[in-house]
Amino acid sequence: MINAEPQVCFNDSSGQQPPATLLLDQYKAYLSDLGNIGTRYTTAQTFYWTIISALIGLVALKDIKTNAEYFKPAIVVVVGLIAIICCVWQFTSGHYRKLFGAKIAILKQLEEKGLYTLYKTEGDILRKGSEKVPSLLAIERVVPLILIFVAVAFVLYSFYYNNSPAR
Repeated sequence: MINAEPQVCFNDSSGQQPPATLLLDQYKAYLSDLGNIGTRYTTAQTFYWTIISALIGLVALKDIKTNAEYFKPAIVVVVGLIAIICCVWQFTSGHYRKLFGAKIAILKQLEEKGLYTLYKTEGDILRKGSEKVPSLLAIERVVPLILIFVAVAFVLYSFYYNNSPAR
């Protein structure tokens, strides 16, 4: 069994299936934990949006009279900081995506052990038909990537602009 997916198992030497009430209690506890992780994910997203918005606001409120003033070192440092924070945001989003995937996979395994197959059925419904529903977590991971691209392009252009002999 090389590369086999880990399976949920009942730690009982008898080899019997656990009682349905025990499975249901475990399922409810895991579902509650999934909700708590969702709350932490939302808090993390809000944190990153707040920090990035504040830094963009800081750049926007700067009294700039010419385009050349956008490329002053202080502005470049703030935009570079935005890029760094977006990298951390990207890694955080990736972590939560993996965590949600693992939690849902375990819930599906618990369902296969004798509970209603709610998550499997929901996934099947979302995947079928011509109007496939994209993963919101995958879409949300694109936002920091776009901001990273814009911030890095700005920083690189500012180095070019500030070292240009035509200035």
